[in-house]
Amino acid sequence: MHSQSQPYPQPRFVPLLGHVQAGALTTALEEAEGFVPVVGIAEGDGLFALRIRGLSMEQAGILPGDVVIVRRQGDAADGDIVVALVEDEATVKRLRRSGGRVALHPENPDFEVIFPDPAQLQLLGKVVEVRRYLEGDVGQYFEGDARRHVASGAKSQRVAGARRA
Repeated sequence: MHSQSQPYPQPRFVPLLGHVQAGALTTALEEAEGFVPVVGIAEGDGLFALRIRGLSMEQAGILPGDVVIVRRQGDAADGDIVVALVEDEATVKRLRRSGGRVALHPENPDFEVIFPDPAQLQLLGKVVEVRRYLEGDVGQYFEGDARRHVASGAKSQRVAGARRA
C-alpha cells in the first residue's frame, strides 16, 4: 500500500531507439520510435530503450517484441546482459570473460556463441530492465506522451556507433 505522505515518483522518459537483434549480428540502425516512461532507475543514468528481435535470449526471459531498458556504459561485469556492437553490427547477449577473451553468449542452445575481436567490440550498455506488452504496441501507446516530452524540450539521445535509419 502506498503512503499518502510520499507521492508516487514521476516517470521520466527515455528514447526508444529502434530494434536490436537477439540472434546473429545485424547492422545497427537507430530508428527513433518515441519514448518509454521509466521509474525507479537512478536519475543520472544515461538510459535508452530498444525493441527485441529474435530468440537467442529466450531462456533469459527476453523475447521478440520485448522492450529492454539499457544503461549506457562502456564496460560490464562477467555475466551481465549487454547490448554489444561489433564493427557496425549489434546484438543483445550475455557477456562472458575468460582467460583474456570476451564472448557473447546466447541464452538459447540453437544459437552460437560469438567471439568478437576485442578491437572491434564496443559495449553500448547493460540491460537493466525488460518489459513485455501483452496488448498494443509500445510505440503507439506512448506516442502522445512522446510528443509532449519532445515539446517540453527533451533532448534526443544517440547510441554511439549506430547509424540513423
